[in-house]
Amino acid sequence: MAAMDEARVLDGRYRLVREIAAGGMGVVHEAEHLGLRKRVALKLLKREVADVPGVAARFEREARATSLLDNPHVVRVTDFGRTAEGELYLVMDLLEGRSLGGLLTETPRLAPDRAIALVDQVLAGLAAAHDAGLVHRDLKPDNVFVSGAARSEHARILDFGIAAARSEQDGTKLTVVGSVMGTPAYMSPEQASGRVDLDGRTDLYAVGAILYEMLAGCPAYGGDNYNQILHAVVQGARPPLDSLRDDLPTSLCGIVDRAMSTHASERYASAAAFRSALRSAHEPPYSLPARLDVTDLKGSGVQRDPVEANPWGPSPHKRTGRVTSPIEPALYVAEDVAPLELDRSAAAPTPPALPPVERPFPSTPLLVACIAVVLGVGGFFGWRAFMGKSEVTIDLTNVPPGARLSLDGTPLIGRRLVLPRGGVERVLRVDRGHDAPHTIKFATSDDSTIDVGAALR
Repeated sequence: MAAMDEARVLDGRYRLVREIAAGGMGVVHEAEHLGLRKRVALKLLKREVADVPGVAARFEREARATSLLDNPHVVRVTDFGRTAEGELYLVMDLLEGRSLGGLLTETPRLAPDRAIALVDQVLAGLAAAHDAGLVHRDLKPDNVFVSGAARSEHARILDFGIAAARSEQDGTKLTVVGSVMGTPAYMSPEQASGRVDLDGRTDLYAVGAILYEMLAGCPAYGGDNYNQILHAVVQGARPPLDSLRDDLPTSLCGIVDRAMSTHASERYASAAAFRSALRSAHEPPYSLPARLDVTDLKGSGVQRDPVEANPWGPSPHKRTGRVTSPIEPALYVAEDVAPLELDRSAAAPTPPALPPVERPFPSTPLLVACIAVVLGVGGFFGWRAFMGKSEVTIDLTNVPPGARLSLDGTPLIGRRLVLPRGGVERVLRVDRGHDAPHTIKFATSDDSTIDVGAALR
């Protein structure tokens, strides 16, 4: 069947060359545009899928909506149509590289810098799609294409095949109530529950799940079958990221936890907000600025190399700098001043001796009194500084996997609290799946540690 397909010419314009990949919606071929003599990627929808009511309309809507996206991190759609036999096809740019899924098969665990750089680009593409009213709903490593070498990788989002337009003129939604569409390990809990009123936050959850896998070396959820994975997703029962890898910053683990929150309201509100959080957590305070103007170095005599060339825009993760020796600017040029000649044969005159200065030394009782006053004042202010410490640190330990924490009604991400010192009683709430919420009350009078696991027993 593959050889027969590869000999076909669709609509008199596209000759199928070879099969590249196959998925649930269709088969992707490398094809040649006979008029332009240009190689393209052509996605041919499976006939049995095209016959399902509503799928053809969804496919055509995907083509129109995606073709309007002009973002370097979303694969570009150049054409679409229907063959004489009634088959639907979509034409895209032919890319060189591999899917993120293929990359993770070879290198299951990526360095944080590399993982963040790829996810940053995925979020840039998602921001453009969400602004256009598109929700992908099936983001996974196989739907992210990576091209280029490791230090200059370029990520693009593929296959908006089950994307749903959120704002259409006719107000229709091409979905089936109660149906579950997507890949279970990367589904948001609301999607795994069969809800259809999904927004961009379901894609942000999927990005968090992808980032989790890139850092941990394995998916966040596992199971022997489809239903077991769905159940784990809904319960949020995943191992904490820092329990699988101990070299990750706490802030990065907190960002992944927030993106994968079981409640959509607790996730990032937009792809841009998610992207900003990642950049803030990753960029050290001593990094060089993205670009340097002459005014930034005025009078400093410091020269630095420009940022590395990147055709897809500046990245905060790749900055280099070289500091050369300071260059002292000339203060003035005295061209019209005669040179000063020194008579080095004459000996320098000897300055007259100065009379000794008599300084009265304080008496012993007065000296003792001064020392006592200094020590007393210093001790008083030292005691005041110690007793006047304005903040305390509370460390939360043994937090059960999948547990959601909130302090006085505000969701928590990290496991270390820095709170104002005082006698006010604080309430830590612990939610675990379908179990009844548990509350832990504590005071902020001094630094302490709370064993959450022990308090729940």
